[in-house]
Amino acid sequence: MTQNGVPTFSDEVARMADVGGVQMDKAIQVVVADDEKPIRRLIAMAIAGAEGITLIGEAADGKKAIELAESLQPDILLLDLNMPELDGLSTARHIRELRPAPRIIVLTAYDDPETRTDAFEQGVKCYLVKGNVSVVEVVTIIRQVATDAEHLLAPRHRAIYWPAQ
Repeated sequence: MTQNGVPTFSDEVARMADVGGVQMDKAIQVVVADDEKPIRRLIAMAIAGAEGITLIGEAADGKKAIELAESLQPDILLLDLNMPELDGLSTARHIRELRPAPRIIVLTAYDDPETRTDAFEQGVKCYLVKGNVSVVEVVTIIRQVATDAEHLLAPRHRAIYWPAQ
């Protein structure tokens, strides 16, 4: 239900199944690694409302993210950069050595070119800045990165993608 003509968070989550339009034979399996519990909960709620995507694990630090990636073998790892135990760039460095390795999407507060470059050098497929993307866009981006979608639906100024090789 909208409030004063503005969609509520519940409205956004409810319509996520229609965003992206990518259909797969199996659900996209996602692990979220962020030391901020409210961020993990928000992403979990968004994924719960999205058809074809399943949250299979949550981590509050880099070491736990690596453990979950090894044991659960997700398709996507949504990764914060500033975490205890092991930072996101070091985590990504370890994750890219796994076989199979999940595709990594960074969701962080850091918006500087050097950090983005470092992230892409560690195998990150997409770099998102918290506050610049909505939960609807995050779900759309998960679908795109999981399926190597050629037509990127998220605005380029909100999501920075690793250039196709």
